[in-house]
Amino acid sequence: MTTPSNGFSELLGNEELGNVVEVGNVGSLTAALERWLPQEKRATGRRARVEAAAAFSVEKNVQRTLDAIKTTVGL
Repeated sequence: MTTPSNGFSELLGNEELGNVVEVGNVGSLTAALERWLPQEKRATGRRARVEAAAAFSVEKNVQRTLDAIKTTVGL
């Protein structure tokens, strides 16, 4: 669960990985939490977390940042 007011919402991309809930929207939060109650959904969430951690590791983020800087300055 996250809100649209931070970068994590961009990582989710779709509801398979988690839910983006508007700040203060209790009904939306309740519905999102209820979607994740079944055991199989929690297992899917755990797998997605492992995949996201691998895709967005510190090393990969540093390399992507360096690549962007090199591209920007023309190296």
